[in-house]
Amino acid sequence: MIYMNCFPYTSKQIVLNLSAEVTTTMPSVCVRVIQSLLCWLLFVITTPICVIPLILLYCYRFLVTVILRRLLRKDLFKVVKNADYLFTSDDFLKRPIGANVMMGLIDGEIDLNQVYARAIENVNLHGKPTKSGQTYNYERMISIYPINWLGFAFWKKMDPGTFNLHDHIKLISVSSDSNEKVDTNSIVTNWMMSPFAPQRPLWEMLIISGIKGEDGKMKTIIGARSHHMIGDGISFVQFVQSLADKSEMTAVNYPTMNSSGILTKLKMLYWAPLALINHLSNAIFHSDYFSYRKTSFELVFVKASYPVSDLRTIRKNWSVKLGFNVPFLTIYVCALGGAIKKLIKTDLGDCENKRKMLNHLTIVVATPSEKPHQEGKICNNWNHGVIELPIDGNNVDRLNHILQNVGWMAYIGAFRINQISSKLVSLLTRNMISAGLNFVYGTTIGMATLRGPEKCNYVFGNPVVEQYIIIAPQSPHASFTIGCYSYNGELNLAILANQSVLSKENIEKLLHHYMREELESLLLETASDTMV
Repeated sequence: MIYMNCFPYTSKQIVLNLSAEVTTTMPSVCVRVIQSLLCWLLFVITTPICVIPLILLYCYRFLVTVILRRLLRKDLFKVVKNADYLFTSDDFLKRPIGANVMMGLIDGEIDLNQVYARAIENVNLHGKPTKSGQTYNYERMISIYPINWLGFAFWKKMDPGTFNLHDHIKLISVSSDSNEKVDTNSIVTNWMMSPFAPQRPLWEMLIISGIKGEDGKMKTIIGARSHHMIGDGISFVQFVQSLADKSEMTAVNYPTMNSSGILTKLKMLYWAPLALINHLSNAIFHSDYFSYRKTSFELVFVKASYPVSDLRTIRKNWSVKLGFNVPFLTIYVCALGGAIKKLIKTDLGDCENKRKMLNHLTIVVATPSEKPHQEGKICNNWNHGVIELPIDGNNVDRLNHILQNVGWMAYIGAFRINQISSKLVSLLTRNMISAGLNFVYGTTIGMATLRGPEKCNYVFGNPVVEQYIIIAPQSPHASFTIGCYSYNGELNLAILANQSVLSKENIEKLLHHYMREELESLLLETASDTMV
């Protein structure tokens, strides 16, 4: 499983075990208790100052979204809210930075008419019940689209009968006679940043045909992109997987903490101010090699694959040593930290004062919500948290730090911070959110992790030899994002980076050279009896 599936089942165990055995730079539990008390004191002091602005924002939102909408814009369906609202400031009609992509490489050629037929009949885009009685809820894909009015985002219903599947599927044919290699990565990157059509749902598919592979056979690339406003990665991946001949729907391990318990709620309430302030301080004040204001917004994309069997071996050996199951995420994040350290010191250098070389980076990581995704529904149902990625020290120290950090953040419920923040952000106008994103660039690295089928998929009888995900920047000053997707025994990492931060050559060296070196090193170290 390629998930942070250790928590919250082992989060307390991780904290206690490592605190007893390992000396790290992480604060002790006693220090964190004092920090939380101070955060509560700060919360109590600042609450009277914040109450009036929050009341004014709430009143304005109520005036626009309820009263004026009913009087002046009865055509608006409902207001965008909660987690969906976090992505509404994106200018998706010009150059979207919030459109995530899933790509698949198919061995062979496919008929475009077959794609149309399967999307309508098998996937039930029109909401018709299947033979089993399952009705798919793809409302955000077929009948509503976002519109901005008086500073807020609303869902607006399309006129009946206006949805046309052909408007959402694009075909690009490349010449198979040319000896030059087709730069499909550039095609995908340009498509990812291309504007969405107005007055249509924010998703589409891309089919690139006529590609001649290294084996001389014809290949086809199928891509699907959706804006984060309409849904997260797992719900859209479920939609894409349902296009396969025999769909193996993505399985998700969800947290097992009983959040309905009184003690659990009290614990989360006690740690909430500390988790929120930690999140905000990282976003505003954290400064490392990659956290600075960007002047260029051109993007570059590179992907690489690694055997899942190697990760399982590393995880097994480390789990035996530590006495609990080490999550897969911490394994390749640990390797990534060492790879980035080598890239910075060897290829990039500390060339500017504003690009500092600190002992750790911060990464925004998407984690599953407690409530499982409803199969056949497009929605946002994930949490986000900020974890520390050490780039100093050896592999053992790095893993210990990551486990401490991830375990503690999970234990105090910090990964659910967007459940609280999304409700507060919903009070702000789109311009306020946009201004905040342009001001905040402390945490500029994002990561999303999804699990795909463990066996090869087939589309119209043709094997899907490769699948991967590309995560959108989500912020104008993002440095790079990392899409992690397991498929058919391979872990596929795709990095989308701002070209002013990392060039294509930098990313290729990071993924194809340094990352492989780190994984090989981890295999050797974890197999050794002398690992400490």
